[in-house]
Amino acid sequence: MTLFGQPGKLPADAFETIVGETMDKAAIFISYSNWDVAFVKDQGRGKPFFTRALERVRRGNCTLFISGFETDEWKPEVEEALNRTHIFIPLISDDFLASKSCAHEVEIVRGRKERGEAVAIVPFLYRYCLYDDVEWLAKAPVHRGPGEFYSAEFTEHDREHFIIHFRNKIEAVLDRLEADCT
Repeated sequence: MTLFGQPGKLPADAFETIVGETMDKAAIFISYSNWDVAFVKDQGRGKPFFTRALERVRRGNCTLFISGFETDEWKPEVEEALNRTHIFIPLISDDFLASKSCAHEVEIVRGRKERGEAVAIVPFLYRYCLYDDVEWLAKAPVHRGPGEFYSAEFTEHDREHFIIHFRNKIEAVLDRLEADCT
């Protein structure tokens, strides 16, 4: 069984696909609250550094899906992507934790993990929030900077370093998932 050999395509208009079009590559799904959209999507100023860094996972040999849709119209396509992703990255903030659609995305991926499927949940603590009482998050290997959340008072250099460190962590998680499946 190979991890990245899953055939098939998702509908191109389902949501933004940054790199690649098929599921023959490592698939990464970024889940976020609509309040945090500027961190992951182009808002007229070019792609954010976080997105550009994740595009380079596996030297660009990945498919990067960015969610953020809260309408029933997009639900089937988003759920299909969640059921085929290898890495699920929730951008943790109070808004994320309060979002029903984000909670639904988490539950889909947690269900896959519980069934023993090859998927990893790698939370990114984007903004300060109260997450200690969130059961699934308290157990997850949460990515932090030097004792801080990403949005703490860092210099731009520190923020970019933090993101590159996170991207390298994603590479290591993909290596581990692939080794477990072979």
